Amino acid sequence: METDCTDSRIPKPLKGKKKKKLFLKIKQQMEFYFSDSNLAKDSFLCNLLKKDPEG
Repeated sequence: METDCTDSRIPKPLKGKKKKKLFLKIKQQMEFYFSDSNLAKDSFLCNLLKKDPEG
């Protein structure tokens, strides 16, 4: 079975402003996820911190 290497579902690499905008969105999401305000609401992260002796 041969694979078609020109599959249109494969996204093209981002360049310039689109790439910077995507990285900014990812950074903002990560900062929120690991923030103190989210920690009180996130049971998964809270449980991990309780298990860690340095928590």
